[in-house]
Amino acid sequence: THGELAPTRAFEARSLGHSDTSPRRRHDLADVLTPYAERLLDLLREHTRDTALHLIAVARDAGATVSLDPASARLIDVMGADTALRAMHGVDLLIGTAVAAMLLTGAATPTDAAFVLARHFTTAIVKLGANGASAVVDGELVTRPAIPSNVVDTVGAGDAFAAGAIPAAGELIAG
Repeated sequence: THGELAPTRAFEARSLGHSDTSPRRRHDLADVLTPYAERLLDLLREHTRDTALHLIAVARDAGATVSLDPASARLIDVMGADTALRAMHGVDLLIGTAVAAMLLTGAATPTDAAFVLARHFTTAIVKLGANGASAVVDGELVTRPAIPSNVVDTVGAGDAFAAGAIPAAGELIAG
């Protein structure tokens, strides 16, 4: 619910029965687990931070990449960019809105923000709403248009975007 911690896709592996983190099991986890935190709060709240950091470490040990959508430009604004960036340590892929990206970087435009974020994350994707998305790949700005559609409801749009972006970005990260 709004204002409460919702379970995130990043940390559902344990609830799916993946509590065995032995080296053998960690190898198996890399094949099925690409941690994706849909809220920066998961890395900030005292009662979820340790679990979030533990599962990020397990994922990294298994060779998986870690993705985050901060989901709250307001939270970044309140806590400050430096604190937010420190909380995101260990994240490989950042998927954020243009507003969140500009708040994190102090940049005046989403394009400038993408270049600054490229210095902090292996890959950073800046969502531009109806204008698509941009990322800096190998020092070059890559922009893809949105697929034209008749929008009825935006609920789940960010998760749907992440579901497509994470595998594509994972290929870039793996190189």
